[in-house]
This record gives sequence, structure tokens and C-alpha cells, in this order.
Amino acid sequence: MNGGLLAREDQLFFGLDLVSGTVFQTDLSGRVLRMIEFGSPSEASGVGGLTLDDRGFLYVADPVGQKLRVFDPEGVKSRVIGEERQLHLARGLQLVERDGVLEDPNDVAVDAEGNVYVACGEQFIVHGLQKFSAQGLHTLSFSSMGEPGGTFGGPRGLTLDPDGTLWLCDTQFHRLQRFEPGGRFLDVLGPPRNEPLVSPYAVTMLPDGDLLVAQSLGLIVLGRDDARRRPFTNRRLARVCDVCCCAGTVWILEREIGNFGIRVSRFDVEGNLLGVVVSGMRDLVGKASTWLKAEMGRSLPPSQAWHRLGVLYHYVLPETFSNLKHAERCYRKSLQAEPVGFEVSLDLAEVLTRRGRPEEAMRLHRECLEIRPEDESIRLRLALLLCQKGDKKQACQLLLDGLELSPESELLRSELDRLT
Repeated sequence: MNGGLLAREDQLFFGLDLVSGTVFQTDLSGRVLRMIEFGSPSEASGVGGLTLDDRGFLYVADPVGQKLRVFDPEGVKSRVIGEERQLHLARGLQLVERDGVLEDPNDVAVDAEGNVYVACGEQFIVHGLQKFSAQGLHTLSFSSMGEPGGTFGGPRGLTLDPDGTLWLCDTQFHRLQRFEPGGRFLDVLGPPRNEPLVSPYAVTMLPDGDLLVAQSLGLIVLGRDDARRRPFTNRRLARVCDVCCCAGTVWILEREIGNFGIRVSRFDVEGNLLGVVVSGMRDLVGKASTWLKAEMGRSLPPSQAWHRLGVLYHYVLPETFSNLKHAERCYRKSLQAEPVGFEVSLDLAEVLTRRGRPEEAMRLHRECLEIRPEDESIRLRLALLLCQKGDKKQACQLLLDGLELSPESELLRSELDRLT
């Protein structure tokens, strides 16, 4: 999916699978109301499918960070649902599929009772659709085509019928599957009963009960019995990341070539363009900057606001000299407001590395390492900079010191083996 989109009658939520996960909450004109951020320079994250429950809690599938994140109505992190794949591995358990372990969560849906459904898996997987209670406890793993041990093919998009049944994009098997909330298989659109779709990966329900499906060849409308298939619109679209229908309006999130463009558009149910809410990444950054500057010193401390501005220039916009320069300026203003800023220092070190100033970057990495000596990612970055400087001996010693703190670290050991 490479991103997620959610529409409500007066608001939009959307985001892309960038290095640092950000969900933008806007009004229907695209004016930014809030930025919900998660992840960090040392914790990669991204945005997959999104949904809201009846209480206004936001659920974010994070296929990059391997988590299902939940945020309260104020955008504050509430909890994580499911056992994370990395945690499962960190406990020394074999990498096998298991109930409750979320591997590459791609999309999420919540029913009226608060039950949570997660589509997960990058490739072929048995536990590709899992159900959790409102309290976050695993209650069910669905079986593909109703067959015990049946395999899903990289399941992506997920949507709920008004009657509570689920439609799942079984991407690599080129079909949609339909299930009851209790797990019973109901129907399939595509093989083996119908002509295959072309790698469907996002789906939403239209007001008349038809399905709007994003597939590799574009958007199509399907009847529930697959007797009718037609293109949704004649307009040329970029890569569609996600689709959503709300109050008779279809919202489409597109990603431009090169991954640095974004467009959020609204259509009527007949496929006619009604307007463009976000016309590009620079447009989005401009709107986000306006919100951040307005909230600086009010709902956001200046250090946090400047850091978020820096992240927009650093990670969201293309990596150009001008954008990196703006990012450095924002990060330094953040550190002026709050000198001890661990994540800000890491981001600034990365910018300085990109701008060809390794000595300054190494100084910041060393300062961060004093705060978190067990952080593997900092040691690896600093070791790389030392190697580029020609100081291989010091780089190896840095990794050895890290292994004394974390003897089981495969990352540090493999890098040390590579250097020696």
C-alpha cells in the first residue's frame, strides 16, 4: 500500500511509509490540524492502513516498524496491539508464524464492538488475517478460503461491510476474500471462481454496495458477484496508495514517481474529479509548517516544533542542498530551545553527514552514545564514519565495546566480522 488514507465527514487522516512515521490530520480543504508522529532515527517506521474506532482512537498499521499502533483522540500514543515480530525474535524464539505475532501489518479495521482485524504479511503467510479483542488480546486467526492452514498471498487492503463482514485483498493470489467476523469464509472475487484481478492491494465500499479496488492496473469497480467490472475514472492517476469512501465522496491517496510526490484528491462515486486537497509534497510541507509555527509555544514546545519542521525538510522532501540546509537550521533552533535533545542530535548528525561534515557528525554521535551506550544504531553509524575517515582500528574497538554491553547483538558482530 505504501501509505494509508482515512476520511470522515469533516476530517482526513493520511500518511506514507517514510523513514519517520507521520500521520497528517487535516480538514477537508487540506489544512493541517495535527501531526501524529512516531518512530525515530533509531526506530524506522511508516504508515500503512488507518482506521478510527467509535471512541475516536486512531489505529495505524506500521509495516516498517512491524507494529500496530493506537493513538487517543488527542494524538497521544495509547498502546501497541499484537506481539511485535522483533520482540518475538529478541526473545530467542524461532521465526515461525504464530497467533498474535504481527509480521508486516499492512491494514487494519475495527468493528462496532471494538474488535480489531489486521491484514499482515509481505509474502505467502498462513496468519495473514488476525483478530484481536477490544482489549488487544488475540482471539482468532482466519483461514484462507476457509481451508485449515490455508495460505494468504501477501494480504494488503481490508474493509468492513456495513453488515460487519470483511473483504480482504489477497494480493499475490489476485483476488478478494470475504469472511464473517467469526472467521467463516463466505466468498471470493477472483480465482478460482472468477477472472483474476491484478494484484489488488486496497479496497473500500461504495454507497451502492459495489467495491472500489486499487490494483496494479489502476482503480476498478466490482459488483459483489463480480458480474460487473469497470474502470473507476478516466483520469490518469499516479500510483494509488489507498482509497476511502465517506459520505458519498471517494478520496484517493496517490504517490508520484520518485516517491517524493503526494496527492490527495476527491471524486464523486462516478469517478469525476471534485478537487485536489494536497497537490504535492511541498504543498503538504507548507501546510504542515503553517500549523507548526502557529502551535509553537502553544500546544507544542518550541524545541518540539522546530524538530518537527526539521524532519519535514530532512525526511519528507527530496534530499537537496537547500532542504538539508533548512533541516540543519531547524534542528539547531530546536537544540537552542532544549540543549539536551537526543533524537534531535541524531537527526542533526545525519544531516551533517549528508552535507559532508563528518567531524561534527561524529562529535554528536559520541555525545548521544554517552547518553545511550547500548544503542546499536549509533555505534554502527559512528563506526562507519570512522572507517570513512580511515580509522578502522577505532571503529573495531567501538564495536567491541558495544559487544561487551550486548554480547548477543548480531548487528554489531556482523559489522565487526566485515571490518576484520
